[in-house]
Amino acid sequence: MSLLSEKQYVFVVGSPRSGTTWLQFLIGSHPQVASTFELTMFESYIAAWRYHWKEEREQGRISKVDRGVAFLWEEAAFEAFLREFLERCYASVMAAKPTADVILDKSPDNAFHIREISHFLPKARFVHILRDGRDVVSSMVAANRSMHFGAGTTHRAGEEWVRYVRACREAGSRPEVMPRYLEVRYEDLLRHGAETLRRVFEFLELPVTKTEIAAFLEKNAIATLRQKAVTDDKAFYPPQHYRRGVAEGWKGDFNAMQLATIDLVAGDVLRELGYASGEWWGTALSRPALRAAAWLGLRLRKEALHMSYRFLNLATKF
Repeated sequence: MSLLSEKQYVFVVGSPRSGTTWLQFLIGSHPQVASTFELTMFESYIAAWRYHWKEEREQGRISKVDRGVAFLWEEAAFEAFLREFLERCYASVMAAKPTADVILDKSPDNAFHIREISHFLPKARFVHILRDGRDVVSSMVAANRSMHFGAGTTHRAGEEWVRYVRACREAGSRPEVMPRYLEVRYEDLLRHGAETLRRVFEFLELPVTKTEIAAFLEKNAIATLRQKAVTDDKAFYPPQHYRRGVAEGWKGDFNAMQLATIDLVAGDVLRELGYASGEWWGTALSRPALRAAAWLGLRLRKEALHMSYRFLNLATKF
């Protein structure tokens, strides 16, 4: 029996800076779960390779010229190669905990590959961790400044949060995925950690005691993870990866224009998820002008970006 069919697979998905790392560590503390640092197998390899194989095959049919791996291997052979790649990668994860029954994978970008994952691992389960988009925007901008990755502006961070959340929820709502999909809130993990984590383990059908859950939460407290990152040179993430670890920390982080921008790009989803209601920002007098200014600012940024692309395209012709 192959490793892909022998083990249970769990994927933690969600927007960057939503607590995906924290939840990965909490679930990975279970003695039956094997996990490691953030893997990128589906977004960096599987999805890209499948795309190029199909592109080569289609181009060959149009041009009547056989070239590339798509004409070296039929689809069945190519998929067998991809499965072998996955097996070998997950075998390396299992090596650290060979008695585990569950393999845990985490990468925020897996949000866009849930269908791909289900193709290769049809019984895989997905745990989507949601966090208030305003806290996510604040954390994304801070991470860009301190670690130089991710969205560095309020509007881009808000758009990214929406993109990830919608991708996860749309995939999770599909009939074939829905029974294998669970949503949890970052805020619930903060305020009701034991109960929330118990619900996650029940969904994963992993036996766990109250004492074990308490130990997992203590071992993986945000302050503990941050301190470990300072003292352990083998830590997966630097200390600044672990920020405040609080709910509603965004309050006081944004000016009026930034709040208007967040509402413009992410307000509908904030309200849909119950994180905001009605007009949550500004005053009745200030909102119309700020909203108009935020809209104009976004249009000008997009126009400037469009013009820069046009300039680059023209420049490459000379």
